Amino acid sequence: MSKRRTEASKLLERNVKRHLRFLGGPFDSRADIAKAMGIDPSALSRALNGNPTLETIEKIAFALGVPIADLFRDNKKLSEHKGVEGYLIVDDRIEHIKSKEDVLRLKL
Repeated sequence: MSKRRTEASKLLERNVKRHLRFLGGPFDSRADIAKAMGIDPSALSRALNGNPTLETIEKIAFALGVPIADLFRDNKKLSEHKGVEGYLIVDDRIEHIKSKEDVLRLKL
């Protein structure tokens, strides 16, 4: 049975690819990022295609030299954005916030 990917997982994968393609830096491939993280490339691939842990996300951000928020930023123009949207780290999970109601529903 396959797991459904979250929007956060899709954004993470897309932004890692964007960093590799467009932003340059010391990495030419996912394997280079995995090496900098101290993990096997297949483990990084599984993380990007599934539901990575917060620890893995932190390692990816550190290896790329970017804030965690950059890994989840949608490339929409801010002028096109309406309402509330973002990601919050609550305890050991990442919550995708799409409305004021989502904020109120958080279990803190």
